[in-house]
Amino acid sequence: MAKFHEQYNNEQFAKIYAETGDLMKNASSESDIISLLSKVHEKLGDVKNATSTSWHVSAQGEQSIVNLTYDVEYEKGKGTEAFTISVRGKDAKIEGFNINSKDLILN
Repeated sequence: MAKFHEQYNNEQFAKIYAETGDLMKNASSESDIISLLSKVHEKLGDVKNATSTSWHVSAQGEQSIVNLTYDVEYEKGKGTEAFTISVRGKDAKIEGFNINSKDLILN
């Protein structure tokens, strides 16, 4: 998720969206994702450290689904990020993203 966090820190939200998978694109518009990530960045700032806390892989036909969870330290708080990623061969796409942070609400 280093690439995601680098793009997030550089506010490349449209690029993040462009590289997501169909499930993410069907669930949320580009403008919604850009708005969400912009607000998170505004409230919490750059990612300073992200530590993997759990992962799970399941095979579904020709693809694998990977669930990753990270404890994240931002400039202005802490949170937990969860990603769902589809993998086909060497092609990996973010299909889901969730952030849980009390600092996102309180800051």
